[in-house]
Amino acid sequence: MYHPFIASTTRNEANLLRFTPPGFPCSIDVPFPGRLLPVCETCKKNYKTREHCRNRECHTGLPWSKCFVCVSLDPSCTKENNTLVSGPFISRLLPPQPLCFTGEVNPETTLCGMCKDKNYTRAHCRMNKKHRQLPWNTVFIALSYDPNIQLQEYEDGIASNRKKHSRKKRKVTSTDGVKDEQNEDVVGQLPMEEVKACTSEAMKKSQEYLPSPSLPEPSTFVVTSNFDMIPRSRTFLCIASQTSISVEVC
Repeated sequence: MYHPFIASTTRNEANLLRFTPPGFPCSIDVPFPGRLLPVCETCKKNYKTREHCRNRECHTGLPWSKCFVCVSLDPSCTKENNTLVSGPFISRLLPPQPLCFTGEVNPETTLCGMCKDKNYTRAHCRMNKKHRQLPWNTVFIALSYDPNIQLQEYEDGIASNRKKHSRKKRKVTSTDGVKDEQNEDVVGQLPMEEVKACTSEAMKKSQEYLPSPSLPEPSTFVVTSNFDMIPRSRTFLCIASQTSISVEVC
């Protein structure tokens, strides 16, 4: 059996995916094993590596390609009427589970772990052998509700982390050769005409080197779900990417 689990870095938001599954009141943070989470859309367009995107910059956005997350709900996540609590939710990694699809399997679905070990093709796995196991790169997590954490405090923590990682600085070399770090607000000290000229020149250069966007616009983002209520197994598979998020019962 293929085991993709590799020791990940110790940074808080490294190899972390943040998204909102269909029907959830708030977003969840999914920790991924090292070198298993694809890069985000922006880093894909700029040819950035996974190390740069997920470990160094700690990007938590949806990946450019499909990733599979198998979610198991703890009893603390639901109320007496079998509905979700308001959150926030805490996730922890689980070892691979022998779960299968309950409905029809799309032939384009990633091959299972056994066929991955034997270097078989996706067509051989899903069409010839009709394997129903979950994809080899599925991440298994368990969600639990922590009543000690308020939802507003959780959202404020996410906003502060985004602000901390999005702050940019640039180095300016003085006449004596000493490099000083200045914030981006130094642009406000320049005349408006120089700022517009520099901006237009930078945009022309970026269009020469950046690839043409091949992904759909954000307006075409699709969120689908195959169940209205929590399934009896309390386990479901989230298929998330930059263009869509879907849910299938396991």
